[in-house]
Amino acid sequence: IRGREPGTPITDTSALRGRDGFNLHLFIDIHGRAGDVLTWTWKHNGKPSTSVRIRVGTNTWRGHASKHFNPKLAGDWQVEVTDQRNIL
Repeated sequence: IRGREPGTPITDTSALRGRDGFNLHLFIDIHGRAGDVLTWTWKHNGKPSTSVRIRVGTNTWRGHASKHFNPKLAGDWQVEVTDQRNIL
């Protein structure tokens, strides 16, 4: 992320193999949700690993969450973003 703008989306993770570590960012741009609390849940091999709660500040809101990865964290990763009702 540079200048609060997302970079190029990753479509192929093979270039990340063999690196000592890297940061991965999930970018979100939502509208009409001021005051909602979003939960970003990082899942490793289908099991929750880390959760972060973020309050939406305005009706036009952009944000991102990041996680540092190293070779020990290899596997299937997903990020789920939900609101108070577990939907988004």
